Amino acid sequence: MKEKILVWCIGAVSLFSIGFGAIYLFCSHIMSYHTAFLEMDDATLNAFNPRILLLYLALMKIAGICYIAQGITSLLVAISFWRHKVNEWTLWLITFSFIITLIVMFLVTFNVAQMIPKGQPQPPWWLTAIFLVILGVMGTLTILNEIDHKKKTI
Repeated sequence: MKEKILVWCIGAVSLFSIGFGAIYLFCSHIMSYHTAFLEMDDATLNAFNPRILLLYLALMKIAGICYIAQGITSLLVAISFWRHKVNEWTLWLITFSFIITLIVMFLVTFNVAQMIPKGQPQPPWWLTAIFLVILGVMGTLTILNEIDHKKKTI
């Protein structure tokens, strides 16, 4: 039962990852929290050095593609697990992969948010934290359930 809930959690985080990646991939301007961090608007950045905007947009597109790839891969594994076509270890591999990705994403966005002046747009670090806690708790509960199940069969 807990594994099925974990699969649903992975599915939700996968869809979030795909959506967030699509925003970054198809956005034609940098996010408001990026300009708040740099303390420069698009026009000032462009006047200062137009290549900075191009670099920022290229890095956003790379990040977007990575988020989409992680989301699609995880979603396909979750669906395959749901249909009993993959082993449990693949579910754990995807969960672990997402947790590592979310930890890095949380640390970066939280640190960036701390450097942005109060009242300015903030990156969604809290959303990353929520998904990290959900996957961490569900993964831990599923592992504990598996350990308990193995003890009973011995």
